[in-house]
Amino acid sequence: MILEYPSEFPGEAVSMVLDKVTGKDVDTEELIHAGWHVLGFALGKVSSRGIMPSYGETSGWDDGDLLRAAMADSEAGPDAKGAIPWLLVIRLVVKLLQEYST
Repeated sequence: MILEYPSEFPGEAVSMVLDKVTGKDVDTEELIHAGWHVLGFALGKVSSRGIMPSYGETSGWDDGDLLRAAMADSEAGPDAKGAIPWLLVIRLVVKLLQEYST
């Protein structure tokens, strides 16, 4: 059985990833678990659109700013018209997870 993508914004997990990218100490096991939640949510956002936006459209996003924008967009509610580059969130989380898999 394959589980559905998370439908609720994983705020605590995003905060933990944000802590890591801004230089704070984060427990490795907790970071990996947080990354799993953020990655699943971001993949659900991308796949629900049926398109894969290009990376070039969103160049210039700092990792911290990207995660803070995602958090702000989620706080605006389900009707928010935010333009969060979820593909960049995916790339960021995969990069973080790869660091801990070696």
